[in-house]
Amino acid sequence: IFKTKSFTMYPNPTTSIINFESPNNSKIEKVVISELTGKTLIKLTENTKRIDIQNLSKGLYLIEVYFDNEKFIGKFLKE
Repeated sequence: IFKTKSFTMYPNPTTSIINFESPNNSKIEKVVISELTGKTLIKLTENTKRIDIQNLSKGLYLIEVYFDNEKFIGKFLKE
């Protein structure tokens, strides 16, 4: 689980799904998943509480989540 005072992402590490909880159930505006090199692999621009990452190879990834004029940046491990 990765948690800040305003955002939670779990499970981490994961094998297939990442779940999000934003403060006060704020609308998640955009999710971007990238390789460590910066290459974008997944970009969603819809309100979502979870994202399917089954198609990604095992490894470490960067994730950016945008909500309520805030930006969360973190990492997750795909097993």
